[in-house]
Amino acid sequence: MAEFSRGLVQSEKNFDLATLNKYCDSYLGLAELYAQGILTDVYTIATTAETACISVSQLAIGDAESESKIGELYRYMALTTQTNKEEKTAFIRLAHEYLNKAEKSDPNSKSVLLSRAKLYGIEIRDQMNSSEDPNDRTQTALNHIKKALNYYPSDTELLSEQAELVVKLGTQLRRQGIDPTKAYRSAEKALLKATEINPESAAQWNLLAKVHMAYAAYSNDKGQSPIPHLQTTVKHYDKAISQAPDEADYYNSRGNTQSILADYLGRNQKPNQELFDKAIHDFETAIKLSRRITGVHSSL
Repeated sequence: MAEFSRGLVQSEKNFDLATLNKYCDSYLGLAELYAQGILTDVYTIATTAETACISVSQLAIGDAESESKIGELYRYMALTTQTNKEEKTAFIRLAHEYLNKAEKSDPNSKSVLLSRAKLYGIEIRDQMNSSEDPNDRTQTALNHIKKALNYYPSDTELLSEQAELVVKLGTQLRRQGIDPTKAYRSAEKALLKATEINPESAAQWNLLAKVHMAYAAYSNDKGQSPIPHLQTTVKHYDKAISQAPDEADYYNSRGNTQSILADYLGRNQKPNQELFDKAIHDFETAIKLSRRITGVHSSL
């Protein structure tokens, strides 16, 4: 049994593992909202969240999924810490430490492998924004996902994470002047499989749209028309919006794509006013749905 501080439950009492897990899961849900920017100042829950999830990891020895929850909490906290590099590095280090412990309980645990790959994803993004080469870290993350997929080949979360990492790899290759087509095809294949399993996942259609946007950018690099990929991008955003009609980001992204597509179509013929009008409507919808979208007003 573990004893919580009064700050967590307002009374001195002991909790069993099941109750602790519920507390930890609740805080993980909140931490995800902070990581997404929906809530601000994750430190309002930091102490009690750490207490709950660390207690779970101490009591659930041998249960990799429960042991990994504190690592997942620190990953979310790293995502919320964008300006303080030292603090962010500390959260990432703590996340790796706890995931190492969980991995000893079950090296094939889906939750551990997925959390580890997502954690590497944060480091990869930071390296891509600096002068460091993230290729080794990307391959390491992909190895974790591939290992998990050997045990859970139809898991859509794993397939989506694999696709997201592969798109990042393609972006790195493109920056180095290397053909990224193979990476983009691999990402598309994983996402098409995921959408077959769960066609109602807006997030997967959104990722597919991003893959074709990456295709379009590379086509443009080669002096080829990006129009077919831009048109496919819009279709995938249509499907994402049909599943999540209140997601402002999707409207903003579709609006940007439609404005780019209208511009390319207008180079060989009259400007496509219908597409421009649709883009403006999407930007207006995004503004109405959320003021958190940066760049929407400038796009409009």
